[in-house]
Amino acid sequence: SRIYFVLRSYPTDYGAAGAYAIGLLLIAAAGVLLSSWLQRSSRNFQTVTGKAFRPRPVELGRARPVVGIAVILYFLITVVLPVAVLVYASLLKYYAAPSAETLSSLTFDNYRQVFDMPLAFTALKNSLILGLGAATVVMLLTSVVSWVVLRTKARGRRFLDLLAFTPIVIPGLVLGLALAFVYLRMPLPIYGTLLILLVSYCTRYLPYGMRYSSAAMAQMAPELEESAAVSGASWFQTFRRVLLPLMSSGILAGWVYILVVSFRELSSTILLYSPGKEVLSVLIWEQFENGQFTTLAALGVCMVLLLVVLVALAYRLGARFGLQGQADSSN
Repeated sequence: SRIYFVLRSYPTDYGAAGAYAIGLLLIAAAGVLLSSWLQRSSRNFQTVTGKAFRPRPVELGRARPVVGIAVILYFLITVVLPVAVLVYASLLKYYAAPSAETLSSLTFDNYRQVFDMPLAFTALKNSLILGLGAATVVMLLTSVVSWVVLRTKARGRRFLDLLAFTPIVIPGLVLGLALAFVYLRMPLPIYGTLLILLVSYCTRYLPYGMRYSSAAMAQMAPELEESAAVSGASWFQTFRRVLLPLMSSGILAGWVYILVVSFRELSSTILLYSPGKEVLSVLIWEQFENGQFTTLAALGVCMVLLLVVLVALAYRLGARFGLQGQADSSN
């Protein structure tokens, strides 16, 4: 937050913002090194091998009711109540505490206003393009990188893993500012387009995709690839027909996560978007800046519903084609 306020001040002190960012990077470096050290024992977590494996559930015993109540309360506090308040606010002309008077004056005017916004469908289209594009690019890239890190003896593979994890410690505002400086001076004409936003999203969420892909790859025993190689399969055939189908659940989970967080990304987007390239998060931020809180709530509800539909569709397609892919790989 201190970096944000420094960038918002006038005159903007880019030197101070850079100093704060470097300090944050140094502090986070310890966590990156710890993560790398913990991954060295990844073989202990291999569950997909050439041998039979049966997962063992954890017996909660007498703690089962307590754990169940705790999970329900957590879900109510973190999901149900915020969404309920968002829906309630979206049905009001002016935000007010619940009362008989406010409940009797609920209206859908905010949703009509959202659908009448000239930028609403543009922002929706841009968010879909960026979310789907970033999720697909990141998971394809990290699937290959995780194989290099965990399966090969290539020199520098640990450095490659650390490099892929580094963007997680870079604040979104700093990343957006850095990309703006770089592409304003480079001959590549991507500043002011959706492509620079896609680069920003892929950079920001590369560490998350890497963790999903690495976790899925760590569960695969090397014997599976060795068996495919003995049968005459090339590396590409092994990767496509053996590893990817078995990693599909982890890859799909990472893809869905990156899709969701791409829709809500704001910190770097606010510095990189241009007129006509707005996304839903920017449109919601503009409503907040203008004090249109009930319209903001309606936009938020629409975005939540859209994400629920996209996630459900992704898991439905993943379950369907994932089973087919595994069947094909076993033939």
